[in-house]
Amino acid sequence: SDWGIHWLTSQNNRLLTAAGYKLVHFSKPNKGVRAMAQHSLLDYCLQPRKLKLAKVLNIFDPEDLAEKYLHTSWKDVDLELQKIIYTHFKEKRRKYKEKQFEYKELLELLEERGRIPLIQNNVDADLGWSVSDVEFTHSLLLWHIATDVVYNDDHHWFRAGKLGPYCRISKLLSDYMMYLLFLCPEMLPEGIGTIRHHDTCIEAKNFVHDKSKFKQVIRGLFGIDIESRSFFVLMGSLKKSAFFEGCQIAVQLQTLLGQFRWDHEDKWKLIAEVWLDMLTYVAAQCSWKEHARQLQQGEELLTHVALLMAHLGLSKKIQMVPLPKRLQEVDYEPTFYWDRLDRLPSYLA
Repeated sequence: SDWGIHWLTSQNNRLLTAAGYKLVHFSKPNKGVRAMAQHSLLDYCLQPRKLKLAKVLNIFDPEDLAEKYLHTSWKDVDLELQKIIYTHFKEKRRKYKEKQFEYKELLELLEERGRIPLIQNNVDADLGWSVSDVEFTHSLLLWHIATDVVYNDDHHWFRAGKLGPYCRISKLLSDYMMYLLFLCPEMLPEGIGTIRHHDTCIEAKNFVHDKSKFKQVIRGLFGIDIESRSFFVLMGSLKKSAFFEGCQIAVQLQTLLGQFRWDHEDKWKLIAEVWLDMLTYVAAQCSWKEHARQLQQGEELLTHVALLMAHLGLSKKIQMVPLPKRLQEVDYEPTFYWDRLDRLPSYLA
């Protein structure tokens, strides 16, 4: 089980640790890059726990890693998700090419963090701060909570088919990024994500006492007046919680439908574009050394994304050179095969 694997890999005994990593080797690669880990902060925080058992477990596992692993699930990296990720990077490469592959342009493309989609959709004035004025782990938590709240609210009122493909894609990317924050923080830019996660969980528990009533509580939050919501946001910011700020973003996202006469697919497309930019940012910031270190536990989607970016020249370590004339004449573009990206490391080396 995941619990047993975690116990083995966390021991000081070299033999037990080696056995644990062998189990990881045999379990995770079977999922490989065809599957992506999923972790919902709210599901994790609001799970019912027996107080006495929790106190005992806290002695042996103060960081609660076992519970985090146990509440991690897996979803397929299906063709639709692959195409959306690839299309996103093709668009970035097009912009890079338009600027004659200037290094300054590359840096800007890799560090957008979701700001450009907000500007293009005329919502930067209200939401821009959440992706540019706070540290990245704070931004990740804000948008994860907002995505989860909007997702649950929409599924309370509508069938999934009416929400479009970007709803599912946004949820997949949101939960994957939270998995990285929970269990692979070394792959993310430095921040105080652990502290924010802890304070956010406490505030979520205080506000939502019963997970079964989560959707009703969220609907009640939408009905609270602006002054009251602002008070909750202020109280959360005095700690390091992102719960009420994330809920505030969710409320603003839901108002976009009436403000711009959008349908739900327009809203979810915006959310997905923000997550795709965040995925780009993390893949670009994570060192190749850390990508390599994670491979001992199996292939990671983020590493696959980083290799795809390198394949398209969207990497700080790749120097773009002019194409030979014969390739320019046929308007050559690099071909892409998702299942062959694992061949790239030797080429890059």
